[in-house]
Order: sequence, then C-alpha cells, then structure tokens
Amino acid sequence: MKHDLMLIESPNKIATISKYLKGTNIKIIATIGHFREIDGKYYKPLGFDLETYDVKWKNDSEKVVKGKKIDIIKEINKAADASEKIYLSTDPDREGEAISWHIFSILSEKNKKKCQRVVFNEITKRAIEQSLLNPRQLDQNQINSYLTRKLLDRCIGFKLSDFTHKTIGGQSAGRVQSIALKFLKDKDCEIKSFVPEHWFNLKISLDNGLALTLKEISPEFKVDLHPTLKNGLVNFLKEEDAKLIEQSLAKDYKLVSIDDPRREITKPPRAFKTSTMQEKAINKLGMSSVMVERTAQRLYEGVQIDGETLALITYPRTDREDLSLTFVEEAKEFIFKNYSETYWGSQRVVKKGNKDGLVQGAHEGIRPTDINITPNSIQGKIPPNELKLYTLIWTYAVASLMSDAVYENTLYKFENNKHKLTANCRVEKFDGFKILFRKFFPNYKEEDLSFPNNLEINKSYLEGNKERKKVDKKPPSPYTEASLIKSLDSEGIGRPSTYSHIVNIVLQREYAVRQEGKLVVTEFGSSVADTLEKYFPDIMKYDYTRNMEKELDNISENKTEWKPFLRDTFGSFFEVLRIANERAFKESMLGRPCPKCQSELCYRHSKKNGSKFISCSSYPKCDYYENLKEGGNLLDEECPECHSKLERKKSKNNLEFIGCSNYPQCRYIKRDVEVLDKKCPNCDHDLVKRKNRWGSFFVSCSNFPKCKYIESSNETLDESCPECKKPLVKKRSRFKKSFFISCSGYPTCKYSRSLKENVDK
Repeated sequence: MKHDLMLIESPNKIATISKYLKGTNIKIIATIGHFREIDGKYYKPLGFDLETYDVKWKNDSEKVVKGKKIDIIKEINKAADASEKIYLSTDPDREGEAISWHIFSILSEKNKKKCQRVVFNEITKRAIEQSLLNPRQLDQNQINSYLTRKLLDRCIGFKLSDFTHKTIGGQSAGRVQSIALKFLKDKDCEIKSFVPEHWFNLKISLDNGLALTLKEISPEFKVDLHPTLKNGLVNFLKEEDAKLIEQSLAKDYKLVSIDDPRREITKPPRAFKTSTMQEKAINKLGMSSVMVERTAQRLYEGVQIDGETLALITYPRTDREDLSLTFVEEAKEFIFKNYSETYWGSQRVVKKGNKDGLVQGAHEGIRPTDINITPNSIQGKIPPNELKLYTLIWTYAVASLMSDAVYENTLYKFENNKHKLTANCRVEKFDGFKILFRKFFPNYKEEDLSFPNNLEINKSYLEGNKERKKVDKKPPSPYTEASLIKSLDSEGIGRPSTYSHIVNIVLQREYAVRQEGKLVVTEFGSSVADTLEKYFPDIMKYDYTRNMEKELDNISENKTEWKPFLRDTFGSFFEVLRIANERAFKESMLGRPCPKCQSELCYRHSKKNGSKFISCSSYPKCDYYENLKEGGNLLDEECPECHSKLERKKSKNNLEFIGCSNYPQCRYIKRDVEVLDKKCPNCDHDLVKRKNRWGSFFVSCSNFPKCKYIESSNETLDESCPECKKPLVKKRSRFKKSFFISCSGYPTCKYSRSLKENVDK
C-alpha cells in the first residue's frame, strides 16, 4: 500500500508528531541530524574546488545512534520508492533547509518530483496541519547561504588552523571561534591594564530610616571632588575632605521642598530569542550553555506528561523576539481571564534584531506552545531542569504581553549648613507584568520602596546614622558564558545554533578555562589570539565577522550572489595568508646553518602535540632536527655522553628534570643525587638519596646498577607478624593514597591488613 513519507531530523520528535498524524498514511523517518559531510579526500584537504565550488560529499559518516548513516540513506530511498508524497520537514531555519536539500540530493529523479518542503515552528496539531496545507519548494537562496557558510568556515578554518599550528602549535582557529577568543583576550587585557582607584563618600540616614544622598557641598568649603564619576553622589578624592564635610553636618536636616510626583514606568521584558534565553538560564538557573541548549531541545521535541508526549515550546534556535498573532490572541484571553483587562499590555509584537538589525529566518520568539500549560500545572511531572527552563520561557513570553509596572517618583530636598541633600520616594502604583515574576520567581529581586509618611516642608528631622565610606573602583569582570554569548549576539557574531558550540570549542581547545563561573583566557589562548591579530588583523576585527554574517543573510534573501562573494572573499584571504606565511617563515629562522646540509635552521612545531623544535628549513629534502622542549631551556652545561647541550625538561608527569637536548639520539638524564654519610651494607659504597619518576625520594646504593640495594622507607612497628613472627612494617600503598600493615618477610610471608590512615596525617 502506498503511503506518504515525512522526513525529520531528530528521532525524539517522532512520538510527538505521530500522535497528531493518527488516521493519516504518513510514515516518519529521522535523519538523526546531518548525514552528509564534505569529503576531504577530494581537492585535499578542503573537499571542494576553489574555482567552481564543486563539493564532494561523503554519505557514510561515523557510526551514530542507530547504525551508520549509509543505512539511514538506504532506508530513506526505500521508503521514498514506496511513497506518493515526500514531506521534507526538517527544522525551520537555514540548517534545517540544508538538511532537506541533502535529503533531496540523494533521492532518485523520480522521487525528487514527489518532494515538498513543509515547516512548522512548533510541534502541535494546528501547526503540523497548517504546514501540510501550505507546502513549498526548497529555498535555494537559503541553501546557497548554507553552502557559503560551510565553505567559508572550512577553508578559512583549515588555513588559519594550519598557520597557528606551524607558528605556535595551536590546535584550531575557526572563523567565528577566533573572534570569540579575541573577546576573551581583549577582556583579559582590559583587566590587566586596570588601574586601581578609590574615593570617599558619605552615607546618611535619618532616625526615621530615610536614606539621604549628599548632592551639593556648601560653597564655603573647598574640597577635591572626583572630576568624572557620575553616580549621583558627591565623591571625595581625599578622606580628610570627606571627614571635614562629615563634621560640618549638624544633627538635624531641614526639608525645604517636595517636587511634584513624576510618573515612571518599567516595561516588561521581551520574549526570549536564543541568546537571551541562554543568558537568563545561565545566570538564573546556573546551567551551562550546552545544558540550556539540550534542555530547550527536549522541551521543543516533546516530553512525557501523564503518559502523553507533549512539545512544550516553539523552536528554540531563533534570532526573533516577536510572537505570532495567534499566540498574542491566546495570551490576551489568558490574561483577561486570570488577571483582568488592566494587565493586558496591548499587542506588544516586538520586531528587533541585533546590531545592524541582523535576524535570521521567519520563525518567532521562544514561547510555550500552549499558554494554558502553566509551570504550576506540570510541577513534578517533568524533570527539574526542564521545569525550571520552561518556567523561565513561559513567564517571559507571557509577561512580554502584559502591561507596564507603574511608579510614582517624588523627590524630597533637604538642607544642612548649606549642604544640599535629597531623598527619593518611589511608590508602586500598579504592578503590571511584575505580578507574574513575583508568582513564578520566588527569589525575584525587589526594590526597597519603604518610605516614611507625613514629611512636612520646613520641618527638621534628626540624623539617625552617618558613615564615611571608602569606595574602591571595581576592576572589569571576566566574561561568563552568559555575558560572552550576549556580547557575540550584540555584535552580530554567530547564530542561534552556534552560540553554545563557540563557547564549548574555546574551552575544549584549552584556549580558556572556567574559574568560579568565569571564562578566563589561558596563556596558550592568549598566544593564539596575539598571533592571529599580528598576522591577520582585518580578519580579527569584529566588523569582519559581522559583515560576513550580513552577507550570508543577503545571500539567503537573494541580494548577493554566493559564488562571486566567495571568489572575492577567498581572493583577499589567500593574499593575506601568503604574506603571513612568508613573514612567519622569515621570523622563524635561527640564523645558523644546518650541520647536515648547510641550509638555515628554523623553528617548527610538532604535528603530534604542538611542541617546538629546531628543524632544517629545507625539510623534507633534509630531515635534520633538534629537540627543543619547554621553549628551549638550554643550560650552559654539556652532556657527558655526546657533548650536546643539556636542557631543562618536563616529564609526562609534569616533573622537571635535566636531560640531553639531542634526545632521542642521546638518552642521557642527569640524576640529582645527594651523597649520604652512610655506607651500603652489601658493597660498602656510599648511599645516595635519589628522586624516582613520581617525584618521591628514596635511598639506594651509589654503585647502581652493579649493586641494587635500596633502603626500605617503611616504618618498623613494635608488633610481630601473627603468621611468621617477623616484625610488622607500615607501608604506603602503590598509589600513595593510604597506608597498610604488612609483614617485613614479604614476599615469603604475604600477611597484611588495612590501616585507614590518610597519607597527609
């Protein structure tokens, strides 16, 4: 029997979609993400022709969740042959369009004619039915944009990675991850160049609890104030000036005037896009960017609630913050019913992108698929992390459509010995959207709006407390995952599907590390960033990547032709790369000849681990090399065996030792020994104190290897072995984590027992 075929990306969606397709003859198959990658065996190593941009794809990539991808391709083709219609229903973004195109590309010509592209932004019955009623063809402009990004990232990434590896031993340097690394490096430079600064101010409160702000000093006093600081306070450069004004203040403060109240509003937040969801979830929920991404994907694909699979949120990878008119109408009804008409904020359908207005795709902001599924209604029915993220998404989406919070702000002006002070009274007149935040966020930070009543003009009020305070200027804070993603997004760098990957790859490559929730660039990461900025200054500018993203969007909108754009971009890039390679090669020269062929020697880096060594510049014609580890810490001391220089090195256990720089041709290692005032009981040579490979000391014969005497470091106990009556000894376990009791007659007697005693004791 003939059927229709729906092709999606994730197998986790199948159960959710299937329940809405009951009664239809549609079969669903998941590709499990991308199933074709560029094959680097062709046009090595890029996998595509730099003239025609012909790409060679490989279909049988590595084994994944359910067999090899080649098996998935066979299953798709077999099901396609038996289908009347083929619905390409991958995700509604550029990447999803690309996967649909890959599926289309592997089908027969006959089956290609059956294909229709159907997209839905949420996995609900209404959305799926609407998409099936409104199919379209593949969007070639989106596909061209995908191919352009793919080839750009592959070519520039490969070439930059090869360059950094040759110059400093770096692992990889992608087009976008290098910019993320620059963000971290720039922040590190900002922190290191921070100049400490401090000033002084006065904190004053009346006995009724009212806090006063010193706004203006009496003209009678000549004091040094901070020239640029604008924080609404009088800031003294010198403590003695602050003390002078403090002492000049009397105990009573006269209220001289009250300004007319001013109406102020606090607008609700917008619904989430990917970057703001990441930012809030990292900051409020303590999740990592990868965890946020995975949790959001599960909420989108469907979770089990009361035995039913439900997709709870719309597509989580989006640049948009506007919400569909259908959801706006549903939200209006919900707010009217549960809160009242006054809480409805009219149709706040926000349409705003990042820097330069860059947005991608036609889908909307992240919201619940059903507004009536409140966080409280599913509490205890889904895992905690999923509930926390859903609560965040639901609350921000609904709050974005609610009314403003309204405040009445009144300024009270006081005088004391001609010094002018103020107090601000902010009274909440209407809570608006905040009613939702207070309900669903128990730790929601509230303003202190307490204020004494019945203050009268021309009346004096007694001082309650007065404090002179030293204020230190805070140094810049390192990026967190949240703030880095926010900065990338605000600069128009990266896309919703790449934010967590960018952060993750920088950490994986050890260009940065996490320290107490902060991303701190490593010395190696700093070196990579410096190298790229030195040789590729234009590519490392934020504008370069931002403009690249803009052009990719233009290609997707058919405003820019993709092949001419690639031709121009690669042309300028390869010229910069050529100059950089020539310059780096010249700078790597040592200025001394190769002892084997008389060509000049140069520095190179190992392909295996990035370590630096000396090599002949004529390689591969001449294979001469010298090892030069740890930056070439050569000593002014010769090897006693081959007369090369000795070198300070580190073992794989990170222990420092001195060995021959001509390793592996010469394996000499200098042994640091201390001669003891004791003789070997076996051969009467001196005993020496040595260090083993783990860094621990032991005592042995100086006549080693002829004499293999080693003095026991075990502690003899006043206790006999219960089996052979020889003395018992306390020994350290093999991995040095604990002690145990053993017979001194080992291995003849194997008696032992545990001793729960930590090594540190």
